[in-house]
Amino acid sequence: MTIACELLQRDIRLKLNRMTTAKWLPRTTLAIRFRQPREQKMRPEKTQPDLLFGAFFCALLMAFFNPDFALSQTPFYKGKTITFINGVGPGGTGDLRGKPIAAFLGRHIPGNPTIVTEYMPGAGGRKATNHIYSVARPDGLTIARISSSMVPNAVLGEAGV
Repeated sequence: MTIACELLQRDIRLKLNRMTTAKWLPRTTLAIRFRQPREQKMRPEKTQPDLLFGAFFCALLMAFFNPDFALSQTPFYKGKTITFINGVGPGGTGDLRGKPIAAFLGRHIPGNPTIVTEYMPGAGGRKATNHIYSVARPDGLTIARISSSMVPNAVLGEAGV
């Protein structure tokens, strides 16, 4: 029992000795404490015309990209009806996900358009996807909520997508 304890103590001492003499530990000496400060690079000073040009340029950018200019237009959707195509049947969990989206869109699109929900169940949403692609006009008045698997199915070349 004592031999095992002595071996364990010796092993611990060796490990502690290795840790204290490791290269990664910081070593503090007098030479490091009283080291001369590094020279700092000289930065060119900005002249007054440069600063004025920068300020004018920033003011010009803020004037051009002011959101008031974009929001002051007459709303495109005012008085129009958006068709919201839900790729599932009424009453299921897909319908429960689609109804809040339709309600949210009606309140937050400028012009407060009327949102009409249209259900197109069939083929796991492929019927709605194909309707959007081939029948619906690309005027921004038809939106679809389809399954997230439609994009990988189209990329993989599934039939009917």
